[in-house]
Amino acid sequence: MTNETADTFTILLVEDNPGDVRLLEEAFSEVNFDPEVHTASTWDDAIEFLTGCLNTESTAYPDLLLLDLHLPRSSGFTIIRSLNDDPKFPPRPILLLTTSDDEADVRRGYDLGASAYIEKPNDPAEYASLAKAVKEFWFERARVPPA
Repeated sequence: MTNETADTFTILLVEDNPGDVRLLEEAFSEVNFDPEVHTASTWDDAIEFLTGCLNTESTAYPDLLLLDLHLPRSSGFTIIRSLNDDPKFPPRPILLLTTSDDEADVRRGYDLGASAYIEKPNDPAEYASLAKAVKEFWFERARVPPA
C-alpha cells in the first residue's frame, strides 16, 4: 500500500507464539523492510491496542494487520468480526496467518473480510519470502483509504 504521507509503515501482528513473532520480525529485516511492528498475543490486547491508536496521536493506526487464526480464548475470526462490526475502526488489510489448510477456515476468513489467507511457512527460512511478498504487494503496490 502506498503510504505517501509517512516514511514508516506500521503493522499489528497478533500472534501468541513468541517464536513466530521473532521469525517474522527477523524476516522483515532480512528483506530490508523495517516496519514498526506492534504485537498483541490475545484478542483483548489487539482491540485494546487498536482502540488506543484511535484515542492518541502517539501511536499510528496500523497500515496492516497480521492475525494468527488460532489464539488463546479467541480466534482471528473474532478480531475480524469485531473490526468489521465497529465503524470506528478504519478499514485496513487483514492477513490471516495460520497453520490450518482447512477449506472451511479459508472460506470463513474471506467471508468475514480477510484480505488474504496465508499458511505459515513450515521452514523458518521460508519466512523471508513471506516477508518479501507482504512488503512488495501490501506496502509497494496496494492502496488503502487513509485512517
